[in-house]
Amino acid sequence: MISRAAFGVFAAVLIAVLQLGACASVPARQSAESITYDPEPPPWCGRCETRKVTVSADDTIEIEDGHWAGRYADWRVTRRSVQAELGTYARLKEALAPFRPSVERIPQSDGEFCAGEFWSDSGGVVLTWAGPEGAVRRWITYGCSTDRPMNDAVQAARAALPLPE
Repeated sequence: MISRAAFGVFAAVLIAVLQLGACASVPARQSAESITYDPEPPPWCGRCETRKVTVSADDTIEIEDGHWAGRYADWRVTRRSVQAELGTYARLKEALAPFRPSVERIPQSDGEFCAGEFWSDSGGVVLTWAGPEGAVRRWITYGCSTDRPMNDAVQAARAALPLPE
């Protein structure tokens, strides 16, 4: 039978060993670069369908298809991953580079970033550039009349992705 004193020493040694193990230097995992295209449907879309797409630097595409039939409680999501052809990420990164902000840009519902006419009932997209240094997002609403060239370029970049049906 083990004495209380011996058990106390054993427990103290065990705790010290566990604490040292927790302090061991483990190299930080570097997150890969990725760009996420997350559509925001307009209000009153009826049966809303979305396709969130994340393209990683290794040309892996994560696809999240969602739809609902008019009630938020009905939201259904399916996820899958596909391997795209070499260079897909590089082409997307280049196409979206002019629109990447240095700091997060969040438009207000009154069209704060819009210099022209603003229609608040238009859909939009949230673009997220992520990497080892962190993430930066840009919310784009398709309701700003002066942003049409940017909106068209962002939608064309998404349409150029080799996505399965």
